[in-house]
Amino acid sequence: MQYYWLSLRLGEIVALIFSDIEVNYLNIQRIKVKEQIQKTDGSWNISKYIVVDNAKTKAELQKVYFTSKAREIIELIRKLNLGNGYNNDEFFFLNDKGRIHVPSLTYRRKKCCKKAGISKKS
Repeated sequence: MQYYWLSLRLGEIVALIFSDIEVNYLNIQRIKVKEQIQKTDGSWNISKYIVVDNAKTKAELQKVYFTSKAREIIELIRKLNLGNGYNNDEFFFLNDKGRIHVPSLTYRRKKCCKKAGISKKS
């Protein structure tokens, strides 16, 4: 689970693009968020997920040291994407419908933690 090593939020992970990679750093410049629309009854409806360029604050604009192991993993992801017919050479994490969303990554994380016997985070 690469995002634990990099200390990134799931929304930042799914918004990563290959041009965010510098020689030894990964630039965190965007995040994927839920776009919500308020209904006439006052409740909220999630209409879609959008990628927002630039973080909210300067503190959220970050450079994360990019280890050689992380680089190997990202190159493997790129090869797997191409091998699976995902020809989007921009975003890291794809499926047959395009970019993956945070709930998909959350589901996979929970499934892996359960299999590994790691208790649910409160």
